[in-house]
Amino acid sequence: GAQLTEDEIREPKQNAALGAAYLEQLLQHWQGDAFRSIASYNAGPGAVARWITPQLQEAPELWVEAIPYQETRLYVKKVLGNLWHFQQQRLPEC
Repeated sequence: GAQLTEDEIREPKQNAALGAAYLEQLLQHWQGDAFRSIASYNAGPGAVARWITPQLQEAPELWVEAIPYQETRLYVKKVLGNLWHFQQQRLPEC
């Protein structure tokens, strides 16, 4: 495809579309695993592949705490926290 200019990438609508497409690729790569996909969005899938341990399946919240990149660890916690908060807002009231 055609390469985008830096100005085009910085345009919010274009940037959001590119980010969404990349996240979709990561979700496919990690078979829908939100933890690995979101960590990969920040640190790259190669780094995340090196961090995979049995703990990821057993206790993903603890796996997040063991991410060696502080920026990625905080990013994953923030994004997942926002996702879970959004999901709670959409649940019907009992």
